[in-house]
Amino acid sequence: MSKNKLIFLVTGIIIFLVRLAGDLLLYSLDFIKGSTAVYWHYSTTLLIMLSFSAYYFSIFLEKDKTKKELTGDDFFNSLYQNFVLSLIILLLVIFFSFKDTSALFRRSYVGLILADFFFLYVVIVTLNNFHFTYRWLWYRRHKLTKFYLTLLSFLILILSVNYSVKIFLPNLNKIGVQWLDISSTVLFVLTALITFLTNKKTHWMAELPRSQKSKFFWIMMLNVIIAIKLLMETKSADTMVFAGFERFYPLALQMLSVSFLLYGIYLFRLFMSLLAVIPSSMIVEKKSSEISSLAYLNKIVAEAPNNSKKVLIDQVTNLALQASSAYGAWTEIYESDNVYINTCVNINPENISELEKNYRISEFFKRVSTPVLIESVHEYRDLSKMLSHLTAIKSMIIIPLNSSQMREGTLIVFDSEDFSLEADDLKILTAFGDNVKIALDNSRLVKESIEKERFRNEMILARNMQQKLLPQTLPLIPGYKVSAFSIPATEVGGDYYDLVILKNGKQCILIGDVSGKGISAAFYMAQLKGVVLSEALESESAQELLSKINYVLYGKIESQIFVTMSAITFENESNKLILARAGHMPFLIKRENYVEELIPKGIGIGLAGKSIFDKHIRQTEITLKEHDTVIMFTDGLNEVRNTDGTEFGMKRIIEIVEHNNGLDSEELTKLLKNKVREFAESSDYHDDMTFISITKI
Repeated sequence: MSKNKLIFLVTGIIIFLVRLAGDLLLYSLDFIKGSTAVYWHYSTTLLIMLSFSAYYFSIFLEKDKTKKELTGDDFFNSLYQNFVLSLIILLLVIFFSFKDTSALFRRSYVGLILADFFFLYVVIVTLNNFHFTYRWLWYRRHKLTKFYLTLLSFLILILSVNYSVKIFLPNLNKIGVQWLDISSTVLFVLTALITFLTNKKTHWMAELPRSQKSKFFWIMMLNVIIAIKLLMETKSADTMVFAGFERFYPLALQMLSVSFLLYGIYLFRLFMSLLAVIPSSMIVEKKSSEISSLAYLNKIVAEAPNNSKKVLIDQVTNLALQASSAYGAWTEIYESDNVYINTCVNINPENISELEKNYRISEFFKRVSTPVLIESVHEYRDLSKMLSHLTAIKSMIIIPLNSSQMREGTLIVFDSEDFSLEADDLKILTAFGDNVKIALDNSRLVKESIEKERFRNEMILARNMQQKLLPQTLPLIPGYKVSAFSIPATEVGGDYYDLVILKNGKQCILIGDVSGKGISAAFYMAQLKGVVLSEALESESAQELLSKINYVLYGKIESQIFVTMSAITFENESNKLILARAGHMPFLIKRENYVEELIPKGIGIGLAGKSIFDKHIRQTEITLKEHDTVIMFTDGLNEVRNTDGTEFGMKRIIEIVEHNNGLDSEELTKLLKNKVREFAESSDYHDDMTFISITKI
């Protein structure tokens, strides 16, 4: 409790206790009548009411500052509190209807004490009524609310002054009394009218759930009746319970009357609004539920990629049940030839399993290709027979759940009454089915995308590992300059090149191409690398090395896989090179004024055994002059295609090499790589390509 609230509350209690002590003293001195008593009663009543008014006003300001969103439950709780307080006064009115309560104010000390506490209770009820009305008018305010509430407060103040004039001028002539009565009536009517106009925002009653509307209807009706009854009672001081009240507690009765006027008018307008929407509340609530369910379904569809199919179907089933106001539902999921019961609401999964076992009911549902409304199961003989022992299923809607690729399952919504499900339910559930299709497709596409991304990342990792299998830098070869590049068609490829040292210490450059591309080719390329490194240590020439590689791989690789290779051995301290070829692309020898194609005999590795392979392979010796260049490449280079489907071709390779004299191996490699990129434009490479250039310096 805040400090200000505590001060006002304590002040009010102290003034009340002073009033109680003063009343007892005046009674003992027999000063219960006369001007002294009038001033005493008026001043203490006014001070008590002001103190407690300040307390309630501080509560109002405190709640307004919190900016808390108030709900229908908050309104109902406040309304119920006022109902209980008002009901107590009503019960007292009924109880004392048969007794003269004016004696309470003059007969005894006990009577005075009881009367003072009853007065305090009246003050609490009055201020509760004002606080409730002002608080909810302010919460549901519009642009004129502040003006109207200020005007109401001013009218209440004028009414208080009007009543005070009557108290202090008891001998006023008849015309004066009439004018005061007329002005009071006018002010009373204006107060009622302004309250009615202030309570403009009543549409929120239509938004309440149907269950809350029913509660509000009864509590508001009772409150309006009590307000009218007590308004009639308080307007006349001649009623039994309030007899003598006006003389001992001036203003209290009048303020109680005004408070019930504001409270009653406010509730009456709300009650009439509620009465107007109750007949259509079922339809409105159903439409609202449909909209809410569809909005939530859209959220589920958006989140579908993050959820499993089971979670998605489970959420959709429950939302469909909520949107259609049906009794129960279940969902079947089809995977291969199996039927899985995913979600069951108000039906035993064992009963569904029994239906599937005895009647294969899923076959019936699978034949339903579009949403269907079955208003009465009994009108379908086959279905009625299947569902005869399930008395809760009298009508149903069958919604096929499809993705763009296949039938995923079926959503069955049912009710326990014939003809209870309608065409509107079918429409909304059809929308559910369409959204589920989108969600399933989104989920599948995202999963495929994730799988592709995972595969791509694995390919990138594999490519990095494969690139490490190729020479990062080529060793220096005395008298020669060597340059190379290798580009896989996909993330990984089957092209291979390397430089190894033979058993006799000679250096040997190899280039190879595993048939095919992708993972399979990359795997055999890695295997080839290991074989080359091991057999190079036991070989003394290019031909012998290729023969040993074939001997190791023949019969160890798949029958449809083979490897083409070329090898060059550098003869130490001479300008001679020994060339051997195993079914690979021709060597290109660039001389000063021409380019020569050299194709030594040889068949692919892995195609034949040792005897046949050795019979067909021959190595060739060539001599290079300064600036002569030997070129080795895989077929991926000449088979590069542009957007028109035209191949780069062997002729174009020879022309580029022939027309660019004076370029060393590194410059020639760079030029050819750029020419290939320009030719292919944005097209993907259809095969791996590797290029090696060896220039005599």
